Parts: sequence; structure tokens; C-alpha cells
Amino acid sequence: MAFVDGELSEAESAAFHERLASDAALRLEVSELRGLAVLTRASAPAEPADHEWARMLEDPLHRLLYHGGFIAVAIAVGCAVLHVLLAAVGLDFSALKVLASFAGPLGLVALLAAAIRWRQVELPHDPYVKVRR
Repeated sequence: MAFVDGELSEAESAAFHERLASDAALRLEVSELRGLAVLTRASAPAEPADHEWARMLEDPLHRLLYHGGFIAVAIAVGCAVLHVLLAAVGLDFSALKVLASFAGPLGLVALLAAAIRWRQVELPHDPYVKVRR
């Protein structure tokens, strides 16, 4: 298990690799232990940040900012494309250009606000905040 957990020194690991290359039963045991390690990690309880993420996904303001931002950007792109297509056939719908010029930035600001809000909620639960290189 020390090999699977990466707890062996370089010399011990090299010796274990040599033994592993020639011992089929040992390879099978290492495979089973790796499967057990994966199963153990999969059955671990949720982290505090996971609970916050689930709460944020249910928060009406966050959903409005996130989904509304994407919808506004999609409307802006659709209006811009439609304006170009209509201009190509000689029709002028300048209202589409105006709508696209307002919906695009509005959608991007909403997405930015959702991302900032998400990060502010998540930051106290981030285990790497105090880690220095």
C-alpha cells in the first residue's frame, strides 16, 4: 500500500518496480489496492466547498446572473447575425444592431458578476488560499 500511496523512497520505489516487473501476483495485488484507493476517495464525504456550490446553483440571483448572461449574449449574437443577413439582402433593421449592442455587454457584465459572486462565496472554503510557492 505504501507504493500505491507514493510513500516509498526513490531507492525503495526502484526496487519495488523491479520486483513488480517479474511478479504477476504482485501486479494483481497492486491493481486491487489502486482500485481500493479509488473507491475510498469516491466514498469520501462532500467537502464544504461542494455544499456551497450546490447552494449557489439553487440561488435565484446567481441563476439569474448566470443564465441571463448567457441568454443576453446569445440574443446579441443572434441579432448581429440576423442584421448582417438582412443587410446582405438589402433590408435595414437598425433596431437589431442597437439590441445587439446593448444585449452583448449586458450579458458579459452579468456573467462577470456571476463569476465574481461565485468566487466570493467559494473563497473562504478554498484549501489553497494560504498555500505559498
